[in-house]
Amino acid sequence: MGAIVVVVVGVCAYFLFFSGIKLATYSGQSFSIQYPDGYEQKDAGEGSATFTEKGDAATASEIGAYYAKFAEPVEQEQIDLYKNALKEQLQSKLNEVTGADIQTKDAKVENIKYKGQDAFQLTAKTTKNGKEDGSVKLIAVFDTEKFYMILVKAHTTDPGVAAAADKIINSFTIKQQ
Repeated sequence: MGAIVVVVVGVCAYFLFFSGIKLATYSGQSFSIQYPDGYEQKDAGEGSATFTEKGDAATASEIGAYYAKFAEPVEQEQIDLYKNALKEQLQSKLNEVTGADIQTKDAKVENIKYKGQDAFQLTAKTTKNGKEDGSVKLIAVFDTEKFYMILVKAHTTDPGVAAAADKIINSFTIKQQ
């Protein structure tokens, strides 16, 4: 009986500790997004922002957001071409997205609705030297006027990021221009 209580208390403590990460909000010219407080902002430019966990790059979790408004509205046929090209590129080069010695497994791409728009979602587990290393979740949305993509790369040493992935992704908001 005592062992069961210890396990239950341990599981509850784990979820309370790791699922409640504090999020900060980035607000750029084109969009806003939440990211884990204390992460470093890198490679930010017009329409993009990357947030990386401080410390060892090999075990750093990362959040990326990218937004582009097309100069002119595009036809659905062009959107489908862009979308399919990105899907193929992501599936064939996913290891480049996740890091040098990190391999992906169980990668899955599926069509979804994101905030009422057609989108696709890519999810995968990552491994390093045969051991589970983390997870990747990416949402990409194309429409006739814009394209945007949100990436959450969570390392196993940072389980709060994996637990908050949907909250981070759903916090992405395009500013009216």
